[in-house]
Amino acid sequence: MTLDDMLQSGDRIPVPLALSILRQCAQELDRAHESGLVHGSLTPARILISEPATADTIRAQINGYGSSRQAQENFAVGLAPPEFAAYMSPEEILGTPPDRRSDEFSLAVIGYELLCGRRPFQSQGLSDLFFEICATSPPTAEQLNPELRPKTGVVFQQGLAKDPDQRFPSCGEFVDKLEQSFRRVVPLPPPEPSLSAPKDAVEQPAAATPYNLPPARKRVYGDEHDKAPRSPKQRSSVLTFGLVALAVIAVIALTARLLNWHSKPSLPVQVLDPQAGPVTPPPTRNQPPAPSTTPPARAAAPAPKAAARRPEHLAAVRATRPTVSAPPGSLRMNPSTGGVADVELLTEPPGARIVVDNRPDLGCTSPCTLVLPPGRHVLSADLPGFGEARRIFHTPDDRSILISMNRTTGTLLVTSTPTGATLLLDGHDAGRTPTSLQLSPGQHRLDAFLGSQVQQKIVHVQADTIETMIFDLRNQ
Repeated sequence: MTLDDMLQSGDRIPVPLALSILRQCAQELDRAHESGLVHGSLTPARILISEPATADTIRAQINGYGSSRQAQENFAVGLAPPEFAAYMSPEEILGTPPDRRSDEFSLAVIGYELLCGRRPFQSQGLSDLFFEICATSPPTAEQLNPELRPKTGVVFQQGLAKDPDQRFPSCGEFVDKLEQSFRRVVPLPPPEPSLSAPKDAVEQPAAATPYNLPPARKRVYGDEHDKAPRSPKQRSSVLTFGLVALAVIAVIALTARLLNWHSKPSLPVQVLDPQAGPVTPPPTRNQPPAPSTTPPARAAAPAPKAAARRPEHLAAVRATRPTVSAPPGSLRMNPSTGGVADVELLTEPPGARIVVDNRPDLGCTSPCTLVLPPGRHVLSADLPGFGEARRIFHTPDDRSILISMNRTTGTLLVTSTPTGATLLLDGHDAGRTPTSLQLSPGQHRLDAFLGSQVQQKIVHVQADTIETMIFDLRNQ
């Protein structure tokens, strides 16, 4: 009996039985991976189950090692059942050879089906199923089976990750985490009371006896202590101290005055040379000064800003960039800043159509230079096969703008009956079927050759989508 027969019977599989089957399959797969062997086509139909099927006595064994290539070829020509695709990993669908992480993905699909009662991906059409496996996330396990805990759903999310590097390091660790999600934490018993003496037996410290400070005596002006007359010796000391203080103050004042007198700059002395020419007499108090005939010196021009460093391969295109000026009358000058600014516009790669402020008259093809008024501007760049790029800049502060364009692609899965057909994409070699192609959005022509059979198709590719195309090249 196979595991597929057990699933088709409709009987609910207990959790301990399902975990036992997954544990034995994971151990066998890990041993095969350590030996350098990858299954690549794991399905419930390839797992043999012993009878009677109980958690303690069941024995699970995997067969069909080394048949992944044949299974994929049979699937491409329509000889394999469509259920085989429901257990394929995303990297297998995209044409990457399977590895241990692909087997872990297939085992996670089987575990999901055992515990949730259905497959995680179950679209009927081939293209819809491929898109669901590669681009969508299945419902969480606790949504399909309320008896499962959220931790179980988290384990399945990692085992079914689209990126192989985000999955578990081994199949055994995946089953370990799955078993741990079913364990419940047992609360610890309350601590036993300590053998300390009861509170009544503890001696209380005696209350401290308050210490009363003696009352402070308030001194009243004119009491008997102040009535005692001062001695002549005390009056002489006070007088001597006052005279010394006055002498010190006088010395400090005199020193400060002398320092101030010496620090004053000396007056310039003008020596007149009668042979040097006429001398203009100084203006009188009521006579205004004569206007100067010497022109004022111009302010030094500000040093130009250092040009921003750009990639070396863009230096060659700067010499041939065109300069586009705004149409007359369309520039509104700012009195505070004045003038216009030449803005250098570059894209990587070049050739993008650039429009500023959503005005077609302020547009050019990169690399180019636009003459723009001061202020805030919004730039948009469009290049076929790349996403639209937008940038906000201010003139005259920003004189050179470099925009890196991001390429957008779609995936095309191509198969043929029989396989091995030669493909030409837009007239260029594209390999042999089956294969996956990363194409820019738009219309493409695909030609397939196999012997004397030739077939041509047109495909419209959209960004971030997965399309399928099947050529029937059998002899008619």
